[in-house]
Amino acid sequence: MPDSDTMSERHTLQELSQQYRESMPSDLREARSFDWYLEEVHEDPRIARNAHQRVADMFDYYGTEYDEMQGIVEYQMASEDPLNDGENTFYGPVVHQAIHEFVNKVKSGARGLGPERRIKLLLGPVGSGKSAFDALVRQYFEDYTLREEGRMYTFRWTDLRDVVDDQDPADDVVRSPMNQDPLVLLPVNSTSGWTPPTPSRTTRAWTPSRRSTWTNCWSTTTTTSRPSWRTTSR
Repeated sequence: MPDSDTMSERHTLQELSQQYRESMPSDLREARSFDWYLEEVHEDPRIARNAHQRVADMFDYYGTEYDEMQGIVEYQMASEDPLNDGENTFYGPVVHQAIHEFVNKVKSGARGLGPERRIKLLLGPVGSGKSAFDALVRQYFEDYTLREEGRMYTFRWTDLRDVVDDQDPADDVVRSPMNQDPLVLLPVNSTSGWTPPTPSRTTRAWTPSRRSTWTNCWSTTTTTSRPSWRTTSR
């Protein structure tokens, strides 16, 4: 039997998970149909932005200020930290110059100019703010994607035992491991002549009885719908 410490840790994780779910807007906790998602993308293609596009928009969303003396853009999520009342503010022209250059790389990637194919490395001496900047970006990205302007969606397969004879009951529901956009499931010929907002590569296999759920990336709701295809990998 599990010891008291293990049970306490499990209880703590469950409490944290529940608190996180309750902090999300109610409409982001619901699973939706694939038809609903396609209609939303048709009305607002920004929902299907790629990672570089979404992060670039996030930096602008929290406000910017142009420093004419230095010739750089200061991003207020770093210069003022509005989510934390300025607790994690970054100071100094050298630091803001580095952030400015970092965001420019992200925006170049958002335009498909090359940086989207490269890994971004934060280089600098100990204590220069690399880890603090990383934590700041992650916090603001999570906040941004919970807002209407930054919402994002992923999918999960459910009721796999209906179509896979030897499927483990414990794995009857499988979520996209990389939180892929649901558009990756569209057959290539269905998007002929149209360039989707999010470039993707998929390997597909079609199964009419496959079920899946489409849910906000931060949601854990398990309502099901019935698309006519499945994806095996990206």
